[in-house]
Amino acid sequence: MKIQMPFQQLLTIVKTLTPSQKARLKKELEEKSAAIKTKKDDFIHLLLNGPVYSD
Repeated sequence: MKIQMPFQQLLTIVKTLTPSQKARLKKELEEKSAAIKTKKDDFIHLLLNGPVYSD
């Protein structure tokens, strides 16, 4: 589910989380960030080392 919410409201919600919930949220965000970085790195590798057309 996706919702639109102001950033300040999101910060308020995060501040009310327990330490274990904050740790879980941090882990989830780091995993998502790592997955995005991996996809970006793979794409850059393909562009730099992929097939090249020449005459």
